[in-house]
Amino acid sequence: MYDKEKIIEDFSPLIKASIKKYFANYISYEDAYQDGVVKILELLESYKGGGKVSLECYLKYQLKFFICKNFLKEKRN
Repeated sequence: MYDKEKIIEDFSPLIKASIKKYFANYISYEDAYQDGVVKILELLESYKGGGKVSLECYLKYQLKFFICKNFLKEKRN
């Protein structure tokens, strides 16, 4: 299995940078950060290794898609 704490630590800068880029006016930075961490944990459960896509690449692009999707949702509200 994966070392979840290490992966979250490694991807923490990406989560934080994405929040600052897309959610400058986000009411709660901590809530947005926790959403990103929860999404990483969900992605770890759904990742089916052995394919052509590495775990790091999978997490990076899925997380980016998740954050952008939430940004569009926030922007519409």
